[in-house]
Amino acid sequence: MRLILAALDLLLSTVFVAALVIGVVLSGTFAVGGDLVVVKQILFVIGLFVVGVSVFQLRSGITIDDDTEIRKNRITHRTSRLRSVFEKLLPEPWIVSQSNRFSPSTKRVATGLWILLVSFVMEVCFGIGV
Repeated sequence: MRLILAALDLLLSTVFVAALVIGVVLSGTFAVGGDLVVVKQILFVIGLFVVGVSVFQLRSGITIDDDTEIRKNRITHRTSRLRSVFEKLLPEPWIVSQSNRFSPSTKRVATGLWILLVSFVMEVCFGIGV
């Protein structure tokens, strides 16, 4: 059951972050007079960058995670503002504890893959930028 909840946490949080990134890119591009081709190209670059950096972090063991803070030999877990908003949207039994979640690098890889998938779908299914 823990694995299912952890996978659901991974899916929902990465789709949530990817949707935020896509929304910001869409609104920013249209605000400066761009079109959907520019949106697709920006999403591709962002997705490729996020996947590349995150895979490097997974392979090398380097963490750029600020969720854990060590004070006086005591480890405390802090949650980001985005995580607290995300947890408010979920029912209480669905919230996964910190120790049972996937690593932040794994979530970044999945988020980058979602962004790349949206860019791919824009090109292949809708013919944008072909």
